[in-house]
This record gives sequence, structure tokens and C-alpha cells, in this order.
Amino acid sequence: MESVAVEAARWMVGKALSPLSGGLVEAWLACSELGTNVGAVKLELLYAQVMLDNARGRETRSPALKQLLLQLRGLAYDAEDVLDELDYFRIQDELDGTDEAADEHTRGCLHGLLLNTRHTARNIKKRYLSACCSGGGDEKAVAGSDLSLAGEHDADDDCTDEDDNDTGSTDIDHSSTATHMPRKEKQWGSQREDTMKTPKLKFDRVDLSTRTKHISEQLKLVCAKVSTILNLELPESNRTIRSSIAMHRPVTTSATIEPEFYGRKGEKDRIIKDITHGDCCVKDLTVIPITGPGGIGKTALTQQIYKAVKNLFDVNVWVCISLNFNAYRLKQEIADSIPKVENEQLGDLDDLIERRLKSKKILLVLDDMWNCSNEDDWKRLLAPLRNAQTKGNVILVTTRFPAVAEIVQKTYRPIQLEGLEFEELWELFQAYVFGDEKSINHHAILQQTGEMIAKKLKGSPLAAKTVGRLLRNHLDFNHWTSVLESKEWELQTGDNDIMPALKLSYDYLPFHLQQCFIYCALFPEDYKFDSDELIHLWIGLDILQSHQDQNKRTEDIALSCLNHLVDFGFFKKNVNEDGSPYYSMHDLLHELALKVSSCECLAVSSSNVRFVQIPPSIRHLSIVIDDMDVNDRVTFESIKTDFSTLSKRLDVEKLHSFMLFGRYHGSFISPLGDLLSNAKSLRVILLSTPSYAVENMLHNFSNLVHLRYLRIIRGYFPEIRLPNTISRFYHLRILDVRKCNGHFGLPRDIDNLVRLRHFLVPDDNLHSDVANVGKLKCLQELRRFKVKRQSEPFALRQLGQLELNGTLGIYNLENAEAADEAKLLNKSHLHKLILHWSTKDCSQDEHILESLKPHNNLQELQIEGHGGATCPSWLGFNLSIKGLQSLSLHGLDWNKFPPIGELWLVNQHSEKSLSCIEGQSFWNLKRLELVGIPRLEKWTGNDASRVFSQLEVFIVRDCPELIELPYSKMDSTQFPTLKELEIVKCPTLSSLPPVPWTNSPCRALIEEVRSDFQHLKYSTNNQSELCLLVKGKDDNLDSAFWRLLVFSNLTELKELTLTKCPPLPLEHLQSLSSLRMLCMQDLSNVLLQDKAENTVRYQFPVEQLRIFNCSCSGKELTLLSSHFPKLSMFVIRGCENIRGLGVAKQGMTAMSASSLPSAGSKLEDECLGQEQQEPGEEDEKAAADGGLLLLPQQLQYLTIGEMSELALVFDTAGGLRGVGEGLQGLHSIKNLNIWNCPNFLSSYSSSSHHSPFPSSLQELFLSYMSGMNTLSPLSNLNSLAKLAIWDFGDLRADGLGSLIAHGQLKELDVRRSPNFFVGSDLSLLLQLKTDDITWLLVAPVCNILASSLTELTIGWNDEVEHFTKGQNAALLLLSSLQDLRFWCYSKLRFLPAGLHRLTRLKRLEIALCPAIRLLPKGGLPRSLKVLKVLDVSESKNEELKRQCPVLSVLIIRNCPELTELPFSHSTCPRSEQEMNLTQLRTLKELEIVNCPKLSSFPPIPWRGSPCRALIEGVGSDFQQLDYSKNKQYELCMLVKGKDEHLDGAFWRRLVFGNLTDLKELDLKKCPPLPLEYLLMLSCLRRLTISDSSNVMRCNKIRGLGVLGKQMTTTLASSSSPCGNKLEDARFGLEQQQPRGEDEKVSAEAGLLLLPHQLQELNISEIPELILQIHSLVDGMEGGLRGIGGGLQGLHSLRAFSIWGCPNFLSSYYSTSLSCFPFPSSLQKMYLSDVRGMETLAPLSNLSSLTRLTIWKCMDLSGEGLSSLLDHGQLTDLRIQMTPKFFVRSDPSRLQQLQTDDIARVLAPPICSLISSSLTKLTIGFNHEVERITKEQSEALLLLSSLQDLEFYSCWKLQSLPTGLHRLVGLKILEIDWCPAICSLPKGGLPSSLQELDVCRCENEELKRQCRKLRGTIPIIKDREY
Repeated sequence: MESVAVEAARWMVGKALSPLSGGLVEAWLACSELGTNVGAVKLELLYAQVMLDNARGRETRSPALKQLLLQLRGLAYDAEDVLDELDYFRIQDELDGTDEAADEHTRGCLHGLLLNTRHTARNIKKRYLSACCSGGGDEKAVAGSDLSLAGEHDADDDCTDEDDNDTGSTDIDHSSTATHMPRKEKQWGSQREDTMKTPKLKFDRVDLSTRTKHISEQLKLVCAKVSTILNLELPESNRTIRSSIAMHRPVTTSATIEPEFYGRKGEKDRIIKDITHGDCCVKDLTVIPITGPGGIGKTALTQQIYKAVKNLFDVNVWVCISLNFNAYRLKQEIADSIPKVENEQLGDLDDLIERRLKSKKILLVLDDMWNCSNEDDWKRLLAPLRNAQTKGNVILVTTRFPAVAEIVQKTYRPIQLEGLEFEELWELFQAYVFGDEKSINHHAILQQTGEMIAKKLKGSPLAAKTVGRLLRNHLDFNHWTSVLESKEWELQTGDNDIMPALKLSYDYLPFHLQQCFIYCALFPEDYKFDSDELIHLWIGLDILQSHQDQNKRTEDIALSCLNHLVDFGFFKKNVNEDGSPYYSMHDLLHELALKVSSCECLAVSSSNVRFVQIPPSIRHLSIVIDDMDVNDRVTFESIKTDFSTLSKRLDVEKLHSFMLFGRYHGSFISPLGDLLSNAKSLRVILLSTPSYAVENMLHNFSNLVHLRYLRIIRGYFPEIRLPNTISRFYHLRILDVRKCNGHFGLPRDIDNLVRLRHFLVPDDNLHSDVANVGKLKCLQELRRFKVKRQSEPFALRQLGQLELNGTLGIYNLENAEAADEAKLLNKSHLHKLILHWSTKDCSQDEHILESLKPHNNLQELQIEGHGGATCPSWLGFNLSIKGLQSLSLHGLDWNKFPPIGELWLVNQHSEKSLSCIEGQSFWNLKRLELVGIPRLEKWTGNDASRVFSQLEVFIVRDCPELIELPYSKMDSTQFPTLKELEIVKCPTLSSLPPVPWTNSPCRALIEEVRSDFQHLKYSTNNQSELCLLVKGKDDNLDSAFWRLLVFSNLTELKELTLTKCPPLPLEHLQSLSSLRMLCMQDLSNVLLQDKAENTVRYQFPVEQLRIFNCSCSGKELTLLSSHFPKLSMFVIRGCENIRGLGVAKQGMTAMSASSLPSAGSKLEDECLGQEQQEPGEEDEKAAADGGLLLLPQQLQYLTIGEMSELALVFDTAGGLRGVGEGLQGLHSIKNLNIWNCPNFLSSYSSSSHHSPFPSSLQELFLSYMSGMNTLSPLSNLNSLAKLAIWDFGDLRADGLGSLIAHGQLKELDVRRSPNFFVGSDLSLLLQLKTDDITWLLVAPVCNILASSLTELTIGWNDEVEHFTKGQNAALLLLSSLQDLRFWCYSKLRFLPAGLHRLTRLKRLEIALCPAIRLLPKGGLPRSLKVLKVLDVSESKNEELKRQCPVLSVLIIRNCPELTELPFSHSTCPRSEQEMNLTQLRTLKELEIVNCPKLSSFPPIPWRGSPCRALIEGVGSDFQQLDYSKNKQYELCMLVKGKDEHLDGAFWRRLVFGNLTDLKELDLKKCPPLPLEYLLMLSCLRRLTISDSSNVMRCNKIRGLGVLGKQMTTTLASSSSPCGNKLEDARFGLEQQQPRGEDEKVSAEAGLLLLPHQLQELNISEIPELILQIHSLVDGMEGGLRGIGGGLQGLHSLRAFSIWGCPNFLSSYYSTSLSCFPFPSSLQKMYLSDVRGMETLAPLSNLSSLTRLTIWKCMDLSGEGLSSLLDHGQLTDLRIQMTPKFFVRSDPSRLQQLQTDDIARVLAPPICSLISSSLTKLTIGFNHEVERITKEQSEALLLLSSLQDLEFYSCWKLQSLPTGLHRLVGLKILEIDWCPAICSLPKGGLPSSLQELDVCRCENEELKRQCRKLRGTIPIIKDREY
């Protein structure tokens, strides 16, 4: 029977293919011989592997052989591709249960023959179609690539699976999802289930088999040639790589060959000091390792040290080791170097060395040490040296490899050499180039080039030496420039050149480490690698497989490789501020990576694309876009051209990796997209900072069957959904989007990624969206898994199929049923486990938790919200996870807790019980969190003390009954490992641990406990400096307050802030030996000291002292500051008890300060070191009440404010000697600020012999003080550069000229001081700010300032209305003025005339001058760069046209009379010449706002490079025009017209040629947009159209369609009017005439064709708009080809909203076409007032839809909703004013719902369906309902999963539903805009509620009830709006 069937099949195939018999036999043989051909490839690869294994480690010197080996490698790549593709389809077979890619069919011969028949027919048909198209069609469009997309569903039968529209060798396969019914029966209702799945790629056995055979033949040929040559060459080349390295290493000695040593002074001095005077002197033997990359100067430094210290040693030995580390040989060399002793006898080497070294010190240098086989060999070498009888023996070891340094050192930290500082390298560079001359000064033309070359050497001395040889004999500019541009030093191959020196280290690496290293060349210089970033990349590249250990995870192998590269010095491990590790690579090593990978890896920057050499073997490409390359239009266009031509030089089809870096690389998406259009072998894709969908860069993204690694860094997408096609990347290992911002969505069938190992996301909730996660058997980490009741895809058994590592978080465990199916006990590699309950169900929780027993290897466990009564046995009596390191217990009400000691619990009746489990304990618990344990009262017992003693982190929060913790009976030394302590919201806990408990860095937070402390925080700041903040509850506390703090452990404290604290005892302050900043606020006293105690000995390193609002005395502050000899900054404010101010004499001690007189006493000489005198009256009074403050002399910055009684003390009549000299004693002060101290100079007299201020002052600010009439008190301030005088009524500027002429005064600020400038001399002043123009703007004064003043600010005057003629003329005398500002003139109407004559003016600013009417008639100077006009209500300008040609910023606001600008155009110019761009070449920002008479303005945008423009409130058709960048640096434009009835001239203001990079366009009330303009927006992603009756060149918009990719260019070039008939020839198709509705629409010119790349589309208020549904694929006659199909052509569309367009879908309902109106890429949809739509069937293809909003669709029912929920991503539904929607809907599995239909939603049928899924419900926009009925309330209570309930805009609703307290999972309750609600529910609110938000509810009773709940609900908001 089978043979008959075979013959029948053969006959049928022959009959069907008889016209196409050419190639039939070959195709059949290829199809049937797939397995044979694959086997042949594998055999040849195995042969090649054996052949090359035998040749490993040998040198190949023949260039021809290297070329053959390169060719062999290329064939191996090709073989990998074809075998990988076969593996891909075999995975697809496993998923689908098919046998398309099998060697032999598993169901017998007949099925195998049918399989081959089908594939043969498909291949022949493809050839036929290709031949037909090559005759006159578009061959590329038909033949496609090997993985092209099919355009239609296949009408396949069950047997043959024959394609009617198969156009490629491997197409999208819809057969697995489509039902087998005639095409005419496939309507919406029958198709909606089947179209939800992602279509599959089809497998072409013939094509794959043919390629495999070809590769096999080529491999056989090349292998034979290579084998023959190797057999001839190998016998003559027996040297290994290591022997070659050893031969090339120079033998070093202690003699230096360089005449002078540069740099390394710090390292050299440190080592010499340690050897001569440090720890080395007291130790028997010290080993000092020096590490660094080759050429960094290790040997040179060691030679200098050796030379400096060798005379201190009896024996000096220098040995150059290289690769030859042999302990015996080294000991022999050491013995030979030590002088013999008398009567020496031969014997063991160790004994010989010991005898010779007896009583002698040895200095041993082991230079260039490459390896140390093991520590035992090293110990054997040291053994005889350790037994010497002297101390101070030293061994210096230099090595490239940190691993060697770690072996040899035990007590001395290795010296890691980095590159030289630039100044040091620059000196060395000059020495190598110029020799004895050593200076470039005589060759000034070479200076800049030489410095640029030196900077590129990255601090490497050997690189400087290499360059020196290149430059020294050619001291000419051209040669040096050539060397700079070519980096010629990297090409030098001598043994003493830099690159060969570095390459030796690379050659020394094992091959698998070399492979790991070379791919780092693809990253930019100075790139910081995360540890897992490198690991994941190597996994994606598949370079670890050959080195893989079956018993180790791939990640562990990769981590081992990374650690080895660190050990070998290729990476340096660093630590981020958060403690996480990162890895960096020296720049020269990066250059090495580029060099050694140049045959395979190509890394280019945007600036060197056209110059880079590209070998044909390149497989990995990296492109870096420089940020500056998008700023210049010419450069930008040039780079775009370079990228466009790159495909001609690079074989893109062979690329395995593609990486793209640069913030603005999205600007080049078009040329880069074209470049990558043929890239079909990609394994690795990395995109840094993209702002586009991946498919827009990679057009064939869906066909990348080899993809293993996809990473997007810092991408921002408001809504990002991974493409559905990503779910068919069966080889994908790494999917990394964790550094992307935005809201994410996942493909529905992401569970097809069966080899996915790491799914890295920014939000763990994305993990919970993965259904059927059990299919991802390779997944290593699942941070969040949400259990759903009665949902198999989210059942715990899904976890049972995973062998996870890392973290597993299981949430919503209240929904769990069979917990043991999770099989946690089998997950031996699981590191962290989180078990979380959202609601408590005591009946099931205990059983569930007991069944979730983890493996005993678990390290971290967190249990939260468990509702059971006790801990599980595996955590209690039968403790199985004894090795647990972290335990977090949150929100538990257990009676029994884990064995951590005695936990005393108290119930609601105050009855106590003991929870204590004996006989069990944790071995290594390092972290313990107890959070929200309401019954916990005490934690005590020996076990508790033992547990606490090993903790590193202890956190206890929200334990209201807690009164005791185990540390209360422990000494601080008994918990030495504790690093972090947090105790918060434990109001009954009064016993607190000592803080800090250790002098090592730690963290402590204590808040809201029962103690005198309100807040205590001990941590580090951003500079990693220790800080302590202490806030008391009351400042009336005694010294016992400080007992909590262990001051002896605060020796490293840098900052201390005290608020409302008692006085700080001096003995405590003494412990703060590192304190730099002390701040005290709201203290009554600042210090507490024993009066009998001698305080002289207290000295502290405080540099900054801040005192705010303290009631302390001056005596106290004097005493305090006297303890701070390094105090440089003192800020004091609001301390009213201080009334006198002086300066302490030098040498004044704390004792003398404390001896300041009390009331009525005299000041003794011994206190101040002066003769005894009687204090003056004021001084005596100040001293008597302690009001005198003496400042320390060393202050540099002093600020005093808001102290009304403060007076500076002067010694005028025998006052306090040494105190009464004003501030003269502050010899170092630079900055002094005094404000609101009116009596400060009240004691000063002009006859005084002393000036009040010291001459060192550089900046002085004085405000509001009396007693100062002239500047004579400042006459001594020769260093003063900046002076500000405010609010001095009688002060005159007498003496100002002296300060300017003989001092440093350059900047003067005078305000509200009317007499200041009388008789002043301002010559040589540079900057002036003043409000006194009456004095300033006169000819004599301005003549004085003419040659010096560069910056003038005048303003703060409410009287001046205009400048007089004389003032105008005087202003023009200021010929040196560059910056002029008018500020705060409330009445000024006119600016000074003739400003254009200020020829040096660069900046003009007018701000807060509302009365200005006119800009100067003469215009502005041509030198002006920046013009800012801010908040000016009236302005006019006639001559600006010629005056502002080079502005960079122009801002004009509120100028109602302004009529013209210099570069304004009434219409957009037709050419750049007409636009006269020279006037705008420097302008980057333009803002014109509220200038209603200005009808013309510059064209927007006036340049192709980035700029910003805002036009608003002007006299044109534009109401608003805003052109700028959004937060994602994307160009956006908002255009808002004043009236939609405008003509096409409206658009001529815009330069569309400069808008090619525009991403978002928002049109409001605009006239028709011509199609040719729209087509120029090639990067447009978002288009919003609103309030427009037209958007095309027509009277009314009638039709909406989509432009195909092929159509866009043709239409743009032709620019035909829309009224003409579109010719199919433009689309590359056969010409047809439009018919029917299309002809009508086209004839009326009402058709809008949208660009295909749109991502967001918003349309509103276009009543006649009709969506065109005509389908291309059904072959309809007529119709506009490329226009129909609804919006299906918008493949990237993510969001769509439409309202006010009732006829939008009328065309769809008038036809029986089966196409969908909307693209499946949609994620958000808003439909309002769309008529004729009765069901959701038109939306059934929207598998990516997450949010659906429907308003005012009166006929629409919810039929079809279940399909979107079951098979799609829909979670959020919003229904308003759509009364029929819930009649026939099934909202099961819906998570969020917003509706006004209370009657239908709050009913048992609907609520039962959504009871276990709905988490948020919003009831609103209902102005009729007054109350919720009892039945509706009961239905609401069925929603057991509800967490967020909102009542919004229910104006008549009087009360909330009853029984809300029974919603036990409710966390948030919101009541907004419900003014009639007067109270909360009588039954109260649920205990689970965490937030109550009441907004715009005016009832006072409701507000009162809310306020009463404060303290019981964590968050209560009562807002008015």
C-alpha cells in the first residue's frame, strides 16, 4: 500500500511540476540528502579541528599559510551559520510538534517523501518566480533574502502545506495558527483566535542542504591544502609561543640606561621610606611587588630604588626571571651572588644560603616575573632567606600580572603603576625627542602637535620612547602631524616598542582568554564594564562552549575567565560608589585589542568611517557616533554619505555582532538601517541610548534566527513593547533592557525562547508577565513570579520545571494551590528566595509555606505577609537551611519564630508568650530584618546574643510593642561584625545600642523610638566621608543624652550636625580627631565643661563652624572656637545674646578664653598676655554678660547675619587690649559678609588708629549698618577685588579711587545708598552694578570709566521713565563696554539712544522693565552676540535689520509694538541663497513671545543642526510654533494655527528640508499639509492632528491610508498634487486606474497618506474622515495600490487615538474584506464616537494591546473582549458612555477597569468573572447615581483581588458602598470630586488600607473623619485639588 502511495505522490508532483521540470532532480536530491550533507560538514570540521589541534602552539611564518587559515576560518563561520540555522528549525519543530528540519521523518517513509515533495515544489516555484521577476520586475522584492516575509496567509491543506504566495526560501509560516477553511469563510469571528500567535519562519530543506553541500566541498578542499603545508612546515618550526616570548624578552640588570628618571616620585619615595625607616626595618623579610602593564616603567622604577638603597644592604642581587621561574635555579643564582664565608663546605643550597647570609641583610630584585607555578615553589625560594639572623631583608618583585603579585605578597600591598601624569610624560617625551636639549621651546610650531601626540600615549613611558625615535630626526610640522593622525607608534615592531611589548602579554594568554579579550575592542575607550556585562557578552558570542566543563555553569566559566584576565593585568577591578564592582581597561590595552582583533573586529567612529581599512574577513562591527557630529550640518550630511557607502566596502551579510554607541546615533537611522538591511547572521546586537524601535534600525529584525544577545542601554520609550517576533528567536540567550526607561510590554509567546538564560529588565514586574515560564528551562533568575488562581500559565508547577540560580520571588501566594509543585527543594543553586502574600488566608497559608521548603544551599530568604500562625518546620524545629545568611520577616503574626533566640510575644489582651526553638541554630546568619511584627515585645536569650554577635546587618521597623533587644545585655565588642543597624518606629523601645559600635565604617539609623533622640543618622556622604546627624526632642536635656554615642569610635567622623541637643562635653569632642565641619542649631549652650578642668589641651581639626539660632553666650563660642586652630570658615546667624565682636590675640588658649571676666571683674594680664587694664564701658558690659565673641585669627571666610545688637569692639580709650582692634587680627580672611547688623560699626570712630577690616580681604559684602559715612575704614583693603554696599543712607565713596587705583578692586555693587558716588573716583573699574544713574550717567564720570568698564548693570529704580539726552551721550562714552544690562525699571519707557555706537558690546539684556516701548531707533551694534528681552510689555524696532547678524541667542517677549526683525520673511525662501543664511549662521535659540504686531519672523528651522525656536502671540497665522528637543533629545514640533481656513502659504514659514530628523509633529487648527512636505519628514514617528478640517491640499479630508516604503521616495520626488491619479508605475507595480470610492476620494483630493514609520497617531474632529480598507493582497481590481489595508502599513504604530470622526470605519463595514483595520503593533488605543462598530472583532488582531479606552460608542458591545484578554496583553480597560458594552462581554483576567456603568459592572455576573484578577477599579463620570444599592455593594465585595478603588466625578453620590471593610486586600481608596459624599462607610475601612486620598470633597464631616484616622492609615491625603 505504501509503494502505491509513493508512486501516486511522485506522479502528482511530476504532473504539477512538468512545466517547471528544470532543476527538479537536483532539488529533490538536495532535499532528501540534507542529513548526509550535514554529516559531511561535521566530518570535515572534525578533521580540521584535529589537524589544527596538532599544530597548536607552533609559529606559522608563511603569509600564504595565514591566508589559507583565514579562509578556513571563514568557511568554519559559514558552516556554523548553516548548522545553527538547522538547529533553529529543529527547535521550532520541537515547539510545534513537526519534523520539517529532521534528517529522517519520524513517522515513516511516506511522510518523509511527502515532506521532501513539498520542499522540492516550494524551491522550484521560488526559482520560477525569481526567473519571471528578473525578466522585468523587481527581483529583489520577490526573491528577497533567505528569510523573507510572506505577505499573506497560506491556504494549506493538511498534507502538502503548499504555499500560494511563497516568495522566499524561508517565509513566515501562518499554517500553524490558521484554521483550514476556505478563504472566503475566514471572517472576523472565526479568525480572531488564530491570528493572535506570532507567525513562524518556514524552513527550506533544499536551500539549506545545497548550502551545506557547497560548504562541505569547500572545507574538504581547503583542509587538504592546509594539511599539506602544515606537514611541510611544522618539522622546521618547533618553537612554541612561550619559547618565542622568552627569546624576545630582554635581560635586565640593575644598571640604568637612561640618563634621567622622570615621574614616579610618590611611589619611589614611599618604597624607599618603607625600606629605610618603615615596617621593613623591623621585619625579617618583606616582599614588595610592583605591577603594571608592559612599558609602564616597572623596571626603571626598581632600578632607581635599587640604586638609592643598595648601600644599606650587605648583599645585593638582581635576577631577571621572565618566563623561567625555577626555585632551584634562582636559589643557585642567589647563592652565587653572595660572598663565600671562611671554611665553607658544600652542601644543600638552602644551608649554603643561610650560612652565607648569617648576620647579613640582603636586597633581592626579581625583575620581570611572569609566572609562579604555585605557592609552594615560592615558599621554597623564600625558606633560606627567612632564616637569616638579621631584620630588614627586602625582595622587590616586578610583574605584569596581579595574580603573581598576590602570590608573592602577604604583608605589603602591591604597588600598582598607572600611566604617568601628563606633565611628567611631557618632560620625558621632550627628552626622548630632543635629547640633551630636552625642550621644545626652540620649535614652537611643533608645541601643540607634540602635546596632542603625548596625550595619546596614555602615560606610557615606553610609548614615549617609541614616538621619540619616530620624531627626533624629522623636526618638521608635516611629519609630526602625519605621525599624530596615523598613530604610527602602534605600527612599530621592534622588541623595545610599545605594541610588541604589550602583545607579549597577549601571546602569553591561553587561547580561550585571548578570545574573551579581543571582543572588548568593540567597546569605546574608557568604557566601564559591569561584571555580568562581559559574562553575558561572551555567552552571546558562544566563545565559552569549547572550554566548558559539564559540571559548571556557563556563567561560572565566564566569571573564571574574567578573573583570570584581571590576574593577567588586562582588566582592572574597581568599585562604584554603591559598592558594586566594575572593570576597566588601560587605553593602550584597548589599542592592543583593536590591533590583535583587526581581522575580525572593526570599531569605527563617525568621523573616520571613510578612512578606515576594512578587511574582507570582518565579522563584528562597532560604531561610535560622536555627539558633536550632529551639531554641524555639513559634517552631519558627510557622515550620512559615509554610512551609505559603507555597505560597498563591508560584507554585511557575514556580520555576527553589531554595536552602536552615541547619544544621537538615532539621527543616522536611515543610512544605518540601509547598511544593516542585509545583515542576517547577527548573533549580538547592542544599541546604546536609542530612541527608536529596534525594527526601524534593523529592517529584517524578525528574521535574525541566529540572534543570541540583545541589549539596549539607556533607551527611553514612553511605551516600549518588545516586538512580537522576538518570541521566535529560539537561540536567544541574553535579553537585556534593564537600563531602559518607560513602560514595557512583552510578547505573548515569549515562552518560546527556550534557550533564554538572562532576562534583564528595569522592573521586576515584567518577569511576572511571562506566561508558561516553565518552558524557559535555561532561565537563571526569575525575580518576580505572580501566582494566579486557576491559571495554568501562572501556576506554581511552572517553577518546578526550572533550575534557577540567583533570585526567585514568588508573589500572590494566597492564590497558590499545590505549592509542592514548585519543587524548590530541588533548586540547589538558588541564592535568594522571596515568598510574598498580598492578603492573608490563615486556612491555607500554613500549608502553602510548609510545602515551599527550599534547598539547604539557600543564602537569602524573605517571607512577607504570611497569614499563618507559626513558622514552617523547615525554618523552625526541623531547620534545614542552617547556612542561611539573610533572613527577612515582614508583616508576620506568628506564635513561633525561627531559632534566633527567645522572642516574647504579647497579644491584644497583654498576655505574654514565649517563642523559643531550642536545639537548632543558623551557622552564618549575617542579615536579619524584622519588619511589621506587631506582637513582638522582647528578643532575648543566649541564642539571641550569639545570633546578634555574627550579624552584619540588623533592621527592625514598625514593631509597636518592642521594648528590648539582645544588645541591651551585651558590650559593643560582642557584635564586631555588625555594619548596618536600623531601628525605626518602635515607640516603646528605650534601650538602644551604642552608636557607632565600631571604629570601622558602618551605618546607623534610629528614629521614632522611646528616647531623648528624635533622629540619629550615622552614614557616609557623597564623598564617602562619615557624617553624624543628631536631633534631640528637647534642648533642656542633661549630659546623659550623650551616653548613647561611643565617641571613641568617631575618630574618622568628618561632619557633625547637632539640633536641639544639650551641651556637648569637651571630652567627647576631643575624640573627634578627624572632624572637619561642626554645625549647631537651636542650642541653648554649645559646650559642657568642668570648670575645674584645664581645657588647654583640647585641640580639634575643625575647619568649618556653623552656628544658627543658638542662645549661647559669646564666651561659650569664644571658648569653642579656641579649640579649633584650623578653623577657616565661620558662619553665625540669629544669635542675639552675642553683642560684642573682636579677635583673639595669637597664642590665646582655651584657658585664657575661659577666663574672660564675669560681671564686674577685670581682665587679668595673664589671661590675654597683656598689661592689666580696665575694660571700657561697652566692653565691660559685653564681657560682663558673656556677650563678647572673640574670633580666631586664622579665619578665611566669615558670615554674620541677623544680630541686631552686635557691635565690633574697638580699643579707643583703654579697652580690652588686643581685643579692640576691630577685625584687624584676621590676617588670613578673604571673604566677609555682614547683613542686618545695624550696630556693627557703632563703636568705630574715624579718628581710630585702626581700620575695622584686615587688608587681606578679597570680597566684602556690607548691608544695613550705621556709623560708616565714608570708605576710609576700607582704605587699607589693597587686596579687595569685589565690594558690595547695600542700604547705607549716608555713606559716601570717599576713598574709593584709592581702592581701585592702588588695590585690586574690579567689581562694585552699590544699591540703595544715595550719597555713595558723591565725589567718587571710579577710574580703572571693570564691573559695576548700581541703581544710581543720576550720578553715573554724566560725562565726567563716564569719561573716567570709558577705557576700563566692561560690564554695567543698572536698575532697581521705580522712578526713572527715560534717559536724558545727557545721560544717553554719557553712556556712549563707555567705549570698552561689552555687557550691558537693564534690570527692574518699572517705569522706564525708552532705552538710551545710539546703543549701536557701542561697537564692543556683545551682550544686551533687558529684564523686568514692563514700561519700555521702543528699542533704540539706531538699532543695535553689529558686535552684539546675545540679546535677551524678558518681560517687556511694549517695544518697537526699525533698524534691527542690519544690526544683529551674528547673534547666538535672541529672546524677545512682551513687545506689543515690535513690527520687524532683521532676518524676517513673510514666506519661506525657496533657496538658502534667498534666505541669506549668513544672517543666521550663529543663531542657536530664538524666542519671540507676545509681540502681536510682528507679522514676519525667521524661517523655522533656519539650520539643519540642532536649534530651538518658540514663536507665540505674534501677528501671523501661527498661534504657536514650538521647535525643540524633548527629554529623549528627539526633535519635536508643535504647530498651532489661528484658523483652519487658511491656504497653503501657511506652510511656507517652515523649512521642511531642515526637518528630516523630526520625530514628533503635533498639528492643531492648521490648513492642509501638502503631501510633498509630509514625505520630507523621513524620521517622523508621532503625528497628532486635531481641530483641523483639512490636513491635505483639499477642502475636506475624506480618506486615510498609508504610504508604502517604496512609494515614499517616488512620491516625494514627483511632488504630484493629490488630485491626480496615482500611477502604479511609481510603486514598481503594474499601472492601474483608480475606481469606485478611491476614484471619488482621489478626485476630490481628500486622501491623506500617512508615512509608514509613525509610532503615535492622534486624530480628532474630522467628521468626514474615512479609513481606506481596500486590500492589496486580495487582488481587487482598481483601488490605489499601496493605500488600502487600513492602517496595517503602520508597522511601528504604538499608540492611536481618534475622536470626533464618526465615519472612520464606514468603509470597513461596507465591505466583506478580511483584513484588519489596525496594525498588530498597537499598545494603546482610544476610540470615541466611532459609529457602526458593534463588536470588538476589528481589534482581535491586536495581540500587543495593553490599554483600550472607548467613549461614546453607542452601538458597541464587548463581544470579543475575552480574546484580547486571553491571547493578548490587554490589562487596562476604560469604558465611558458606551451603554451596551458589558451586555455580552467576558472581562475575565482583566486587571484594571474604569467605567461609568455602575449598574452592569457592579453585578454578580461581571464581578464573579473578574474577582480573582481585577486589582484596580475606577467608578466615575456618573452624574446621576446617588447611592450604591445593597446588591451592588455585595457584588463589589466579590472582588477579592481588588487593591485600588477610586470614586471619581460622581457628583450626586451621597455615600460609599457598605461593607468596604470586608475588602481585605484593598490598599488604596480614592475619593475625588464627589462633593455629595458626607461620611466614610459605617463599617469602617479595611485594615489592609495603606492610603486614603480625598480630593475636592467639600463636606467637613468627611474631612473630620479622615483626620481622625491619622496614625491608623499610613498615608492620608486631604487635598483641595
